[in-house]
Amino acid sequence: MSAITDIMTCKRILVQSHERTSPQFTAVLYAVVSKFNVDGLIPLIFNKCNLCGMYVENVHLMCINPECSMNLNMEVGSDELESILNIRLSLTDCTGTLENCILHHQAATKILSEINNFQNMNMDQKTELKWKYLFTNCKIKLVVTKTYQEEKPTILVVDIVNKGPILQFISCIPIY
Repeated sequence: MSAITDIMTCKRILVQSHERTSPQFTAVLYAVVSKFNVDGLIPLIFNKCNLCGMYVENVHLMCINPECSMNLNMEVGSDELESILNIRLSLTDCTGTLENCILHHQAATKILSEINNFQNMNMDQKTELKWKYLFTNCKIKLVVTKTYQEEKPTILVVDIVNKGPILQFISCIPIY
């Protein structure tokens, strides 16, 4: 993550995501988290088969990949099954908003704590955690997978740090 050093704005990230120079790029973004729904009704935890990497239906706990040798029933907490956080957020700066960014599992566990702890939080605790980041100034490291034509880029948040008052880092923010 120390290799991610190019500071960009939301607008620059969107423009560069549509240029055809390389399939992906990284960026540091100083922005506010404008959408961070960790206390809503949308499921945030998904299960994944550790053998083939496919998502596992939460109802049946069975790998749906017909070619996977693990398409038998799995148990939560077993080595065959991994629970991952799947959280989407929006990032906003003075040039625009990056919608539907994916909070990488490792970054999510860094700010939300381990999955078991997060699952055991009550709604008030989740809301308090949400407001620690929502509408606060953050330094965010991104991996952006470029798209072609009119598709939206895939934006992966690999690190996020609550930076406090904007005066602390305003000189770092580029003007598009």
